[in-house]
Order: sequence, then C-alpha cells, then structure tokens
Amino acid sequence: MKEISAHRKKEKYTPLLKAADVIQCQLSHWRNRDDFRRLRTSNEESTLKGFDELGCIFVHIPKSAGVTINKVLFGNLGGSHRSVRLYKRVFGPYTFSKYFKFTFVRNPYSRLLSAFRFLKSGGFDQDDRNWAEENLSGYETFEEFVENWLSEESMMEY
Repeated sequence: MKEISAHRKKEKYTPLLKAADVIQCQLSHWRNRDDFRRLRTSNEESTLKGFDELGCIFVHIPKSAGVTINKVLFGNLGGSHRSVRLYKRVFGPYTFSKYFKFTFVRNPYSRLLSAFRFLKSGGFDQDDRNWAEENLSGYETFEEFVENWLSEESMMEY
C-alpha cells in the first residue's frame, strides 16, 4: 500500500486514479462512513464542512488561538483537536493532498503558561478538572509547577 501511495505522488492524478483513491478510502473506512459523512456535512459546533467549502484543513494545536481561528474562518469549532491522521482518513488521499493545510504555533513557554492557567481555572470540562486536581493541585504557582512537575515524561501525560 505504501509503495502505491509513494508511486502515485510522482504521477499526475488522473480521473481514474482519483476514483481509485476515493474507492479505496471508502472501502477501508466503511464502518466509520456515517461518522465521517457527519463530520463533513453537519451544521454542528464541531464540523469539517468549512474545510470542504474553503478547500483547506486547519490543524488546531491546543492553546494556540485555534478556537478563534476556527470561528472566524469556519463559523464553528472546525476540527477541534483532531489529528492529521484522522483528516487523511476522513478526506481520503486525493482530497487531502489537494487541500491547503495550515496551523499556527506558539512560543512553548507562553503556551505552557496558558495551559497551566486554563487548567487551574477549571478547563473546558470535568476531564480537565479531574486532570488538574490530580496533577496541579500541589502547585500554587507556575514556577513551582515548572520546577517540580515538568519533565519529558510528564508533558506527554495530558
């Protein structure tokens, strides 16, 4: 499968190759078809409909102004924090390669400070509050948190 995909990148996409990619995507993700269709066509708060309308995919990195960007460009929460891997599955190889993809990054220190404050103030939901209670309750200040909790392993926990 990977050899075919790598080979196809060198070829010009013909209507036949496009159709083959669409069929391959549909067959390989048949059990998720209703979820994928709903993601791309619904008018819910978090939908990929705007991605299709504008021919682009926005990859939202947490605490990097993604909610604002999604609301301004797409009128909703867009793809939320969905992964590039999921976007490849939802849109299929041809559409994914055709769409313009972009993201915004933030200074890591500012992003971590923002996440710390956000979680200390309750976050979005009960999962955020539970995580903050388990991991942040022992730290009054951001400096304490950085000096005593932050490590390569702990950063991957949330």
